[in-house]
Amino acid sequence: MTGPDAGRTREVTGLIETPSRLPQIRRDRIEMLRHRIRSGTYRPDPVAVARAVVGFEDDFSLRG
Repeated sequence: MTGPDAGRTREVTGLIETPSRLPQIRRDRIEMLRHRIRSGTYRPDPVAVARAVVGFEDDFSLRG
């Protein structure tokens, strides 16, 4: 595919293929989290989430 959508197509394809390249332990964790989210038992710690977001933003700002 060429044109403006070609880059987007490659990006989406890469995201779809990414889980198959993850180590088994990571896939197991993802499946466990999916199950907990679907069953309604996943309760993330809001403080831990906020810290992760701030850390991500800090890391990201250092790159740009």
